[in-house]
Amino acid sequence: MTSVNRCPTAVVPIEEVERFEQELVSLFVLAKQRGRHFRAVKKELDTAGVKPAPDPDQIGATYHRRREIAAKGTANRQPAGKGIQVTYTYAQFKAAHRAGS
Repeated sequence: MTSVNRCPTAVVPIEEVERFEQELVSLFVLAKQRGRHFRAVKKELDTAGVKPAPDPDQIGATYHRRREIAAKGTANRQPAGKGIQVTYTYAQFKAAHRAGS
């Protein structure tokens, strides 16, 4: 609970955040990395059989396992001339999600 407003607060160790970043990528961040609209990336992932993990309805966002994206051959599909960044830092991750809100 915070002392300011007495609201419950979840504290997540930085190691867990880093593990999460290494294992999962949000649909929004993936689309931003590829320079494409998130719906186009979602369609591509759905066609390749890459399922969200965990269930988006339970957490309110769509994340995919990086290894599954790579295994299904969708890791490097992007418009010509666009680079792909494999890993975001925690600060970039937070900024990307804040920008998408």
